[in-house]
This record gives sequence, C-alpha cells and structure tokens, in this order.
Amino acid sequence: MSETKKGISMGVGIIIGGCGCLVIVCLLIGGCLMIVGTGVNEMQKEQERIGLQEAERVQQAEDLIFISANDLMQDCTDNKIAAEMKYKGKVIVVNGVVQSMGNDVIGGMPHVKLKTGHIIARIHCSFRERDREMLASLQAGQNIAIRGLVDSIAGDVWLKNCSIEQ
Repeated sequence: MSETKKGISMGVGIIIGGCGCLVIVCLLIGGCLMIVGTGVNEMQKEQERIGLQEAERVQQAEDLIFISANDLMQDCTDNKIAAEMKYKGKVIVVNGVVQSMGNDVIGGMPHVKLKTGHIIARIHCSFRERDREMLASLQAGQNIAIRGLVDSIAGDVWLKNCSIEQ
C-alpha cells in the first residue's frame, strides 16, 4: 500500500474513532442531564411538601404573637438583634393598613404590603396561590389582620405562608 493510501486510511480511522468518542461523550452528558433534571424535579417536590407542612403549622399555631404593624417595625428598628430573637421563625398576627397588593418578586406569589409608620420600611406578607382571588378584593388603606411566619427581618419584615384573620 502506498504511503498516501496509508495516510488517508489512518485519517479516516481517526475521524471515525473521534466521532465514536464524541457520540459516547454526548450520550454521557445527556444521561447526566437527565439525572440532574430528575433530581431538580424531586427537589422541587420536596420543597413543595415542606412548604405545605409549614403552611399547616402556621395555620394551626396556638402560641401566636399579636402586634400592630407599627409596633413590629418599631421593635425591628430599635434593636434588630432583639427583634430577630423575639419574632424570627415565630407565627404572628400583625394588624395594619394595606399599602398595596401584587406579586412578590421571587416566585410571583400573591403579596400584600402593610404600612408601618416608617418612611421606607414595610411589612411584606406572602400568600399562597390559592389566596389570589380573595386578595383581589382587598383595597389599599383597608385595615387588616394577617397571620404569618416571620421569615426575615432585613430593613423590612418578611412574612410567609400568610392568611387573613377574621
């Protein structure tokens, strides 16, 4: 066999071998992505399950803290550390005046902001999707009592798994 034919034959072999390796790599990556996608789906289901359990805990809580929106915000601005120790992770019923309704930035869940008597700081109350229709009947300026779990105190106060108290 001439040197040219040997070179062409080797080149074709390398190309075919390279294509085979590329196919194997693509199959491996595709399989990994499927596994990761399944893991993400399972993780989302677990988060939803935990969220439902937490929402039930908020609704069934009996050791409630009752406070006005103005007093809650005053506690948080006077001493954030003490306020976190007192309220964070606790179920509260906060009475206040509705500033606005809408969707929260993360997740698009129904959301109500309460006025606090402070120029900038607000109390943010995140509701479940099933509460959207009921929240549509609220009006800015309306007095309201909201039950929720204090999730974060970072300038503003953030409540989650909220419901309106009657």
